[in-house]
Amino acid sequence: MYTSICLKDFKGFKKGEIFNTYERANYAYLNKENSYNKEFVQVYFSDFKNYFHKVNEYLLIPKLIKEKRYKWFRKVQYTKIVTEFYKFDLETKYLRRIQREIYMPIYLIKEEEFILQFSDTIHYVVSTLEEIAKMHTFTNVDLDAEITRAAEYFKELLLLYNSTDKSAQIEVTNLLGEHHQYMDRVVRVMKEFNRV
Repeated sequence: MYTSICLKDFKGFKKGEIFNTYERANYAYLNKENSYNKEFVQVYFSDFKNYFHKVNEYLLIPKLIKEKRYKWFRKVQYTKIVTEFYKFDLETKYLRRIQREIYMPIYLIKEEEFILQFSDTIHYVVSTLEEIAKMHTFTNVDLDAEITRAAEYFKELLLLYNSTDKSAQIEVTNLLGEHHQYMDRVVRVMKEFNRV
């Protein structure tokens, strides 16, 4: 059994809800965390993959790093994709909030290229939050306020991703519309030419 988070509203499941989950054959079985109802709801595994994501205290994020190597006696700078590993070993209350407000926007961004564009700032925000989370028990740091600040960044990042995705979709739709009009004109001309 593991924990999963709902990424989008789906058949009575609300975005951001945390579930105890297990899998059998073609189904995933979900039970809302801390629910008095011990009954699990059966969901097709294909729907589970589209609307839910497995969560734990670990977070893996791709990151671009620059590396210098020697090639033919010259230093050449390469960019390389690595996966950064973050761990939040916290009380359940804080961990669930981080999973809802920080992990979920990252999971909703489907394009790795978009994440790589902002990998430096994402790394800074998550790594500083990770360090603050380690220190919060023996210092008087307000962890809720720090989570709110980090969550605000990821909320804005998700808004940017959605707006660029929609603007690209509008541009493609316009281009397709022009293409269809041009093809209709070509077909009309060919039909007229064949009549003669």
